[in-house]
Amino acid sequence: MKDRSKNFYVSLLCLGAPALAYFLDSRTMGICGYLKGLPSCAFKAISGIPCPFCGMTTCFSAMSHFRVREAAGIQPAGMLIYLLCLAAGFFFIGRGLLGRPFIDLRKGKYWRPAFNLLLSLIGIVWVYRFILEILE
Repeated sequence: MKDRSKNFYVSLLCLGAPALAYFLDSRTMGICGYLKGLPSCAFKAISGIPCPFCGMTTCFSAMSHFRVREAAGIQPAGMLIYLLCLAAGFFFIGRGLLGRPFIDLRKGKYWRPAFNLLLSLIGIVWVYRFILEILE
């Protein structure tokens, strides 16, 4: 029973962000592209440049409303994170329903390279946005 509850708990965590993003409409962007009603990025407010995660909420919202092209323009790395959240969420729901033991994915041999690849993608997008900010 303990493994089943862990599987369901992790699936709720993974599916929570995409589900929450569905209720945010990325078409109601306010100043600087932020969703109306949400605070703007503190990093950008202080430094004047977007942080590595700027646009993730708007990207998740666009993906939740099946506006993939819009999401790709906002935050390409966010699309990958969104899809990973969905995949992991359904993976753990399936394991919970089947009564399979909980798998801590962080202990697998592919976790570190996949995590580093994801962080690299976020960094590349950030540098690209930083260069665009300077050129404007």
